Amino acid sequence: MANKKTKRPARSKTKPPKQITLSPELQNVFLQGRTAHQQGRGDVAKDAYEHVLATAPKHAPSHFLLAILLMSASQFAQSEVHFLKALGLNPSDAGFNSGLANLYVSTKQYEKSVYYFGQALDINPGDLELMASLSGVQLKLKQYGKAKRMLAKVLEKHPDHKVALNNMATALFGLCDVAGSTEYYVKSIAAFPERFELRSNWLMGLNYLETQAPGEVFDAHASLRELLPTPDALPVQRKPKVRIGYLSGDFRKHSVAYFLLPLLTQHNRDEFEVYCYYNGVEKDAYTEKFKSLSDQWRDTASLANGALCQQVRADAVDILVELSGHSGGNRMLALAARMAPVQVSWLGYPHSTGVPAIDYRIVDEITDPPPSADAYANETLVRLSNAFLCYQGDASMSYQAEAPSVSNGYLTFGSFNNLLKVNDGVLSAWAEILKAVPDSRMIIKAKQLSEPAVLKRVNTFFEREGVALSRLQLSASIESSEHHLALYNSVDLALDTFPYNGTTTTFEALWMGVPTLCILGDRHAARVSASIMTHAGLEQFVCNNREAYCQRAIELAHEPEELERLRPQLRELLKNSALCDAKGFAASMEASYLSMLAESQNKKV
Repeated sequence: MANKKTKRPARSKTKPPKQITLSPELQNVFLQGRTAHQQGRGDVAKDAYEHVLATAPKHAPSHFLLAILLMSASQFAQSEVHFLKALGLNPSDAGFNSGLANLYVSTKQYEKSVYYFGQALDINPGDLELMASLSGVQLKLKQYGKAKRMLAKVLEKHPDHKVALNNMATALFGLCDVAGSTEYYVKSIAAFPERFELRSNWLMGLNYLETQAPGEVFDAHASLRELLPTPDALPVQRKPKVRIGYLSGDFRKHSVAYFLLPLLTQHNRDEFEVYCYYNGVEKDAYTEKFKSLSDQWRDTASLANGALCQQVRADAVDILVELSGHSGGNRMLALAARMAPVQVSWLGYPHSTGVPAIDYRIVDEITDPPPSADAYANETLVRLSNAFLCYQGDASMSYQAEAPSVSNGYLTFGSFNNLLKVNDGVLSAWAEILKAVPDSRMIIKAKQLSEPAVLKRVNTFFEREGVALSRLQLSASIESSEHHLALYNSVDLALDTFPYNGTTTTFEALWMGVPTLCILGDRHAARVSASIMTHAGLEQFVCNNREAYCQRAIELAHEPEELERLRPQLRELLKNSALCDAKGFAASMEASYLSMLAESQNKKV
């Protein structure tokens, strides 16, 4: 996304050009073409528009309708030519401007789209549909503050505007206002009950809310049951090898890669075949790595749910492992119809999915202790003997073995978690710690801090709590993953978020010599860091409640010798733990897969 703001040229104040008057014969051809267009007879309409333009090349409506037709046929380059010709003939037509804006949405040229929607709004400043459309493009550009302001104008005049309700939910989520976002998702679901992705977004947001008890979050997920069809039963087909399918929208440089690649690398290819179903469009070097580790690779983003279901069934996959849950790029509706005899949820979502056709969920005894956690899962919980995930760190990335407190003379806390996890309760705990250690500092890094409203919220909170802003370093996106990791060289102790812990951030901190202080909470999302720290042999950084968390942080700040001693050892400690034992982890996962398959076959006997 370009940071440079597109400057709008002033609209000409001269009168628009006189419209071309067609002869009766050409007018009739044009009207016949428009009727054919409305009836879906594209070839007839195209011939008619081109016939008109061959004689009257300055007939703007023919250029415009031909552009619309070409755009619907994905002939974007030709469509753009005719949109621009229509606009050249009549730049003051709001429909021509918005048509071109929609073309640029289709071709992902969002900055251009914003410009032409802006032009259309200059012409028709009160058009709510244009405003809602513009907000959608602003969301694509992650301009959440601008989108929120635009949507507020729409909803002020039309409180039940369906598109605006959905877009406002997305905008507020982007601004880390999870409670506000949830409220609008509920309204959007009422307006669009058939759109399952809205329910997924709503459920995802519930994981971040500190006000939601575990039972309430589970009940919300369990309510999906009444909306989903009864899944088909699929028999296991005997084959020389067990076919394992992995379904994700994140086979790219993404947190999922750090945990899935070790497993794929170590899969026993004498017993297992690996199928990867990629439900995303972004591709990079990680995508190529996933491809190379797949016996069969399928690009599935363009497939409808029914077609995806047919593909997986045709591949005769025995066990399908979904890696998204209700996060972006999920295919819950296809999973609900059952694509494989055994379906498993793992890695990408911190809660039960609520989808009856997903049979198992892979966890461990710390994240989901028996028997209490079983009450909050519609899947059968499969607890691995060690941690439920395995990490692959960047061995080329060196780190500073000396604690920064040694040279600084004060302790620096840090949190690089997604700011959606940083609720008021978390900020309150951090403020309490900083006030109790007056010479300490804190670095908070999160991409959402690039939004002025989010930055202001964090600053205002600390100021209100009596913490000087000079003690804070608030950073938005870092230019590269190397710079992101290098920032840990300035951190002595990472402070975890709750009730939604870090996962990748907890591992990355350890990899860079920084332990994470965390709380052993009351649900999977609130116990992941405790699992990581325990399996790394660092139970002393796991606290039972908020009070203990604050007290332990204060103790470590006043007596930093333990952090100074541990720092040079942490990477090796992590590498030598079960958390980085890819071969052992793969064996454990494969044993679990075979057990699931045997259990499934026994049920059908």
